[in-house]
This record gives sequence, C-alpha cells and structure tokens, in this order.
Amino acid sequence: MTARQARGIAPLVAMGRSQMHRPDDVRPPPPPKAARKIKEPWRLAMQAKLETDNAKTRYAKRQQTVEWLFGIIKSVMGFRRFHLCSLRNLAREWLLISLAYNCRRLHRLPAA
Repeated sequence: MTARQARGIAPLVAMGRSQMHRPDDVRPPPPPKAARKIKEPWRLAMQAKLETDNAKTRYAKRQQTVEWLFGIIKSVMGFRRFHLCSLRNLAREWLLISLAYNCRRLHRLPAA
C-alpha cells in the first residue's frame, strides 16, 4: 500500500491530449500524431478510472479551482519558471509571485 492510499488520497492523472490548434494561430495545424499505445498497468487502470462519471466530474473541477490561477500567473504576469534553487528558496519565490498577484488584484479593485 502506498502512502497516498494509506491517507485515502486517490489521484486523477491526465493521460495526455492532442495539441489543440488555436484560432488566432496563422500557421497550418500540425499533422495528427498516431495514438499512443498504453501498455503500463497503472496507466490502463487510470484510463479506466477517468472514464467513470464520478472521475470526470472531479477532474473537471480542476479548471474552476486551481488551474486558472496558474494560467493567469503564466500569461498575464509572465512568470514561466523559477529562478532560485532549493525548496526553501522556491517557496520564497512563489510567495513573492503570489504577493505580486494579490497586489495586482487589489490595485484593480474599484475604489469604494
């Protein structure tokens, strides 16, 4: 039994998607790739798990809870990678990015 299972955590792992073509991209879309053959037992189990209705509902919640924030930080604030090493320094750098994001939000709030 893994540590996650002992704690009652059941992860949902993305199995991969094809690259979507953006409507504002003027380049021709890339040729479609051949479907990847999944052979590993844990991947087959995850694929079967993701096809259930409960897992689809839980997986869809990621878009409204966490992922939009990372998208904003990447696209609007231009933060693409960490520049420091060690977990302690990474935590400090992420704290600084979070603080900058929150200050930006506060600055844009309408004055009451």
